[in-house]
Amino acid sequence: MGKLLKDMNFIDMGLHYGYPTCCIEDFMVNAMVVQFSSGARTTHTEEQNKVSKDTGYTGFVPCQKHAKEILRGEIKLEDLIVNRQCKTPFPQGEHD
Repeated sequence: MGKLLKDMNFIDMGLHYGYPTCCIEDFMVNAMVVQFSSGARTTHTEEQNKVSKDTGYTGFVPCQKHAKEILRGEIKLEDLIVNRQCKTPFPQGEHD
């Protein structure tokens, strides 16, 4: 992973990959819960886990609202990726 990506925080990284702010915020809350809990388990919902599994564990975990919309077939995971700064297409990232 390049120095640029190593220096980014969750918000910068999420925006770099074009993820919606609601999904970035949900991911950050989950990461904080995991970091400060003794069980070190994620707090993702069943819907979020199913979307992650069904889409091949891309690393992008949509927020609860978007996970439900994806499972209902209203949107696709790729529809959420906008204003992507990363040069490689989703779901790949930059590995330099």
